[in-house]
Amino acid sequence: MRSIFALITVFVSWSAYADENLDYGIHQDYIAVRAMGAGNTFTVIDDYNLLFYNPAGLGRAKDSEINLGFGAAVTTSALAFSEDIKSASKVPEAEKIAKMQEILDKNYGKNFATRLPAVNAIWTRPKWGVGLIIADSTINLAVHQLGSPQIAVSAYVDNTLAVGFARGYLEEDALTLGFTLKGVYRGYVGKSFNAFDLATNPDFFKPADANEGLTGDVDIGSQYVMPIPESGFFSFLKYAQPTFALVVRNLADYGFKQNMHLIDKNSGTNAPKLGRRVDVGSKWELPHFSVFSPRFMLDMRDLGHRHSTFLKSFHTGVELGWKAFSWLEGYYSAGMGQGYLSAGVGAQLAWFRLDAATYGEEIGTSNAKKENRFYIAKMSLDF
Repeated sequence: MRSIFALITVFVSWSAYADENLDYGIHQDYIAVRAMGAGNTFTVIDDYNLLFYNPAGLGRAKDSEINLGFGAAVTTSALAFSEDIKSASKVPEAEKIAKMQEILDKNYGKNFATRLPAVNAIWTRPKWGVGLIIADSTINLAVHQLGSPQIAVSAYVDNTLAVGFARGYLEEDALTLGFTLKGVYRGYVGKSFNAFDLATNPDFFKPADANEGLTGDVDIGSQYVMPIPESGFFSFLKYAQPTFALVVRNLADYGFKQNMHLIDKNSGTNAPKLGRRVDVGSKWELPHFSVFSPRFMLDMRDLGHRHSTFLKSFHTGVELGWKAFSWLEGYYSAGMGQGYLSAGVGAQLAWFRLDAATYGEEIGTSNAKKENRFYIAKMSLDF
């Protein structure tokens, strides 16, 4: 865990001594590039990501799939801001505070974020799946005003082991129910610091400042593929096969109270909970044409989260899947999540898969909108 937190120091290589960061975003414990490109809709997912998005879908899986992946997301201005801080730390001592103050003033009201490289190994088969996510690290920086400009830091490092199971019910397994049991070890830092802190504390993040702990939880999912009658009023749905889904995430929401002190023997136990929440949505499979398979998704996500609003919960998207050969397939996608446009593309050539997307994340309050614009990519072996 110490080496994992070293990743954070590359981006925020300064100390912080103040109150916990005010973070109004909805932290997603696991994200799939494919979902983010389609407006962060969870109903779009029908591949190995089902283990973390809706385990009920495993009950309808036809084939085995193993994915070994590596990905990262970043806001465009994050790296430039980090370089400005590092450069300012090298000026003469007499000028350092003024230089730090100048950088904070210039960036007042801005946000910077990154989701550092995460490694995953996920194996799904019909009715069950297992997954391991290593070093899923998220860092958010916000320059705000509390008497004087300050930087608020909110950083997560999660390691997750999960096992899922599902089975079908009704005729042709129209209804599937499933669950994912997961163990998560989280490290967290929430701090704020001003120009004086930046200038006078050259040491980077101290492991003792972290909060950490282990928790176990469960996601419970359901999925219903509506049977289409051959005649009658609902027969027109054969042109838009609907699937409805409901997922309750982090049902126990126990919190990270089992501190194993993997980061530091003096670390705290106040890492934020996973957060119980409910996702409900629908997917509409439109008629295939040529090599393309279009679908439309409409979801409400993160209902019940303490920072949830209608805007933050509303997600919709479209995806145009294509398959040229058995060894070459992919998709194009677009959508709107939390009020911001998204777009994505993915392709798989034999065992190699590449996914990329851009999306916006709402991190403001209900009265003041504020966007983090991410660019995300993932490379993986998928077989």
